[in-house]
Amino acid sequence: MMPVEGESRAASQESAGSSARAASPDSICMSSTPLASACARIEKDTQSALERELRGCYGAEYLKIGDDWPDHVRFWKAMAERFTDDLKVQAIYADTLLLGGSNEEAMDAFLAVFDRDPLLVYRVGGDIGECMEQLGGERWFQYRLNLVRAARADEAEELLRELADELISEYKNDTNALERIAKAMTE
Repeated sequence: MMPVEGESRAASQESAGSSARAASPDSICMSSTPLASACARIEKDTQSALERELRGCYGAEYLKIGDDWPDHVRFWKAMAERFTDDLKVQAIYADTLLLGGSNEEAMDAFLAVFDRDPLLVYRVGGDIGECMEQLGGERWFQYRLNLVRAARADEAEELLRELADELISEYKNDTNALERIAKAMTE
């Protein structure tokens, strides 16, 4: 974390730490603490502490968040807007939307993350793929393109061929889709 001008690093960390411990997601979001400093990525330790304290982990998110969905969504949205280069923060925001029942908005946010780093598709639960499939249409197609891109980036040739063949078979009469599939296989 970068200290505020004229403030020591220790004072900055102490200020941010005490503010985060004593505040709700909404008050953190609206505060002027150095929590959201001038850097484009949030420090990993700060991010982990926020996620653990505000959201819980390992499936306990519903218990931890309780009825405070709007505050949590607003907080993680502000964090995602502030730390645009931090894909973990972007994914946490997407997951918070999903937990709050905003499935379409959540899937769009996940797709934006996967578009930037297709390997992150491996780090989210299978329920994301199921939700994409249920929504269907462009979201399902784009998700599957990201699976192709992830398989290519991971050098998983057999998986790449299987995913691509499935898409090519399904979209054999759609030249635009075929071009997008070919691009995903080579980019």
